[in-house]
Amino acid sequence: MDGRLADWLPHSFSRAPAWRLSRAAFRLAEGLPPDPWVDDAWVEVAIRALDPNARPEDATGVPPAVRDAFGVRTRGGVPRWLLEANLLTPRTDAEVGAACGLPDPVVRAYHQLCFDVRPRLAATDWVLARAVGSTPANDFAGPQPAGVWKYLGFVGGPVVLDVVVAATLGRPLPAGLNAPSATNPAGERGLRFRARLAVAALTARTAARLAAVARARDALRDLEAELGVRTPASEPRLAVPVEFLSAAGRLAVPRRGPPTRPPATRRSRRRHSTTPEEDTRAATRGT
Repeated sequence: MDGRLADWLPHSFSRAPAWRLSRAAFRLAEGLPPDPWVDDAWVEVAIRALDPNARPEDATGVPPAVRDAFGVRTRGGVPRWLLEANLLTPRTDAEVGAACGLPDPVVRAYHQLCFDVRPRLAATDWVLARAVGSTPANDFAGPQPAGVWKYLGFVGGPVVLDVVVAATLGRPLPAGLNAPSATNPAGERGLRFRARLAVAALTARTAARLAAVARARDALRDLEAELGVRTPASEPRLAVPVEFLSAAGRLAVPRRGPPTRPPATRRSRRRHSTTPEEDTRAATRGT
């Protein structure tokens, strides 16, 4: 965490989802006091959590939910990929927590400190460039399946994300998606197969690999043609994901309108629904 200016400046297109950690690192390195134009209560929590010179008793100022959120970020892997992909959908904290097996305060702390995307979900180009980072524009670069999970979760919504995760990890499908339908006559097996084909198509790194996916797609299309099922047409590389999204009942276009610029950050310190202290009380309530 190098605390680059572009990572945390309020009006920067390059502002990172983890901008509060970047800002905290910058203030610690420079020994700067709070700036109400930039900093809020969560930046102060990030400073306490990151300060290498903090005394042991200072750890009491770091809410348990924050320590758990940092643990998710540090360990990485499926828990982090799943959490970040879910935060790119319209789900609430409670719904994200249920999907990821995490308490609401941990979800909220992770969002505020490590993946602050919700205020900018309408800024499609910023989300794809800075939060997703694995898109058709860069040939779906980056670690997988994390990148595809985030991309399809943002483009298709929570149901599509759940199907992709289930197909990738061998988990059960969401309720109600295992029955045959007009666009998915094979039911659960067909939907899982489409999801795996979609991931394979987006992450193919060679022409031979993409050709193999296309052959499997063509075989599926031939079978469906015999059943009278029509599949949507699309650009060749995205054809399989489009067909998967159609079968899952979603459109393969961003749900939030045309690309926009990220919204300006206001100086108000009341722009967050909860504070770290409120999250701490919620996390410890009943214990």
